[in-house]
Amino acid sequence: MDKYKTVDDCPIAVKSLTPEAQAKWMEIANACIKGGDGEMFACSRAWEAIRDNWTKKEDGSWEKTIPASNYATYDLSDPTHEMKGVEIFAAGEWNGDKYSAADLDEMVKNFNAGAVKTVPFKVGHDKNQKVAGQPNIGILDRIYRKGEKLFADISNIPKLVADLINKKAYTAVSAEIAWGAQFGQNVYARLLTGVALLGAEIPAVNSLATLPAVYNFADIRAYELPLDKKTMGVDNGHKTGGDTMNLEQALSKISELEAKVAEMSASLTTEKTRAEKAEGDLQTIKADADNAQVENFVAKLIDDKKAVPAMKDQIKQSLLAADNSEKKEYSVGDKKVSETARETLMKVYSSMGKLAIFGQSGETGDLNKSAGDKAVDLAKAYASEHKVDFRSALDKVYEMHPELKSKAPVMGAPTQK
Repeated sequence: MDKYKTVDDCPIAVKSLTPEAQAKWMEIANACIKGGDGEMFACSRAWEAIRDNWTKKEDGSWEKTIPASNYATYDLSDPTHEMKGVEIFAAGEWNGDKYSAADLDEMVKNFNAGAVKTVPFKVGHDKNQKVAGQPNIGILDRIYRKGEKLFADISNIPKLVADLINKKAYTAVSAEIAWGAQFGQNVYARLLTGVALLGAEIPAVNSLATLPAVYNFADIRAYELPLDKKTMGVDNGHKTGGDTMNLEQALSKISELEAKVAEMSASLTTEKTRAEKAEGDLQTIKADADNAQVENFVAKLIDDKKAVPAMKDQIKQSLLAADNSEKKEYSVGDKKVSETARETLMKVYSSMGKLAIFGQSGETGDLNKSAGDKAVDLAKAYASEHKVDFRSALDKVYEMHPELKSKAPVMGAPTQK
């Protein structure tokens, strides 16, 4: 069952539309709700369709928009307009392609050299668009770089297009850039081939400011304000004696803005959740790799007899606690060395000699015993196993392990001959 059967069921702002637009609004909103969308999202999609096909006039009424295919019927004898300082591109990584400030300078150089005789300013540029016969709605007079962004001055904009920009039907631009373009014997690494107006599309370069005001050649007004603080419109002064926004217009504007805010908020929340999950996954992978590196290093120390199993956790914790993110430079003799604190500690552990510890148990107590104590323990074990007296067992131990006798001979042990 349709939620919006008549105009009386719709938001109050819908009543200001023409009968044809009202029917279209209800058709789209009902279709979205039937498809499982929420009411707020359905209203937002319905308003998008209205704005694509109707234009709201200053008195609050709506009129059918002139289709793009009917540009030729529009009176182009009206004064043309211009935009100054339009942000058309920026350094960064866009759609997987990286651009530096040097790339922007390359595009400025090629533009000034006339690699493309006329860089078109046009409406949209999706891959399925038919280019033949598409009108050029402006001329790029100049492009230049400021910091990390590319700017353009655009002239010869028809009044129809200027009006649409000032009414925010178009709010952004998108640059078309050719890589390795060849004209005659010349090959251009980066070449600006077009700038497109965007309305509902989402630009790949999302760091650009919205379009500035469009000015008539006969009425250029200068404002000492940064570009991103200019308002849309020919005149950003206050009108006097004009009509103020009535209640119906205000409610319509509120409804449109609320729908936009809700849609943008939902999108931002989704992207934020994805970013947080990706960051968490990355940190987990880094921690696992870090732990594996330390585990492998400690295992090699034990295999090389430079540490016993009982030392494993202590060595591992000392390595994990050592910073491995920042390299510091120091000198060893005449040689310059750059390494992290962990790398330095690993070198210290690797330089240790083999430990003179017997047995494979790796008990911590073995590390604290003197050579004499170890000889006594081994002699007792030998005497018990071979059923001989302690002195004979001790002699046998010294025979098997002469280093014990040289390090810490047991009192009463026979002297070496």
